[in-house]
Amino acid sequence: MFLELGWRDYNFLKQKKSEYRRYIYMKKQTAICKIHKENNIIHLQFNESSILKSSDLNEIDEYINDFYGKDDLPKLIDVRADLRIDEKAKQFLKEQKTQSKITHQAILAGKNTNEEILHVFIGMNSKNTPCRVFTDYDTAVEWLHSTRY
Repeated sequence: MFLELGWRDYNFLKQKKSEYRRYIYMKKQTAICKIHKENNIIHLQFNESSILKSSDLNEIDEYINDFYGKDDLPKLIDVRADLRIDEKAKQFLKEQKTQSKITHQAILAGKNTNEEILHVFIGMNSKNTPCRVFTDYDTAVEWLHSTRY
């Protein structure tokens, strides 16, 4: 059985396939976090026992800019997993000036959260982006929805 596609349909499918491949590639390439948009909030959920490296963080930043950079959105960073960070990644986050329009961000911390990582994420874009730390997911989401900048 053959499927007949018009030129417009073909280009649409080709574009979507490219975006899907990029997402899969990014996820496999870094293997440190899941990124998705839910209820107009960008969610970053780091995987257990990940080591944050500058190359991975740069790729995550590029992904967010490419797929969500045009929208004014809040960001939820979930660092409840047991994470480690290398020196280059610390420097990258300290110097990072994101091109995306992140309005404000919430950091979700837990009992396994590495305090050093927490401080690095709090300091990221701290002059431009309001940030709060939460231990409860629902409270963090509520704050992100209620706060308009």
